Amino acid sequence: MAKPPPTHARRRNISDWRVKRVFDLMACSLEHCSSPPPSVRELAAEVHLSKFRLEHRFKEQTGLTIKQCFKGLALRKAARLLSNSLLSIKAISIECLYKWPVNLTEDFKKWFGKTPSEYRVAHFTKKRSTFY
Repeated sequence: MAKPPPTHARRRNISDWRVKRVFDLMACSLEHCSSPPPSVRELAAEVHLSKFRLEHRFKEQTGLTIKQCFKGLALRKAARLLSNSLLSIKAISIECLYKWPVNLTEDFKKWFGKTPSEYRVAHFTKKRSTFY
């Protein structure tokens, strides 16, 4: 099974301000559904580093590539939406900046071990049952 998605707690362990800034920019673009997501070149320009240097520092600080981190943030958002909303998988894939719902489903299953539908049944039902 793949590594679990990165959490915001992990962000606190980052000591390089540029890597923190890139992490924040990725999270912000995902929360505000800026499509397409920023490229590594754009992120590097934002913190005045070369693409190569940013990729190296990011991996050194987080243990993940920028792409893995962004995917983890997107999948955490998808999990949150599945647990707390009745949005369709297609709508959630758009919210998480996936072009195709099938790609979200494949990635989600790799990271969480369940399809988005299975995850929703397991987590949304549990939340609702606490109100009864």
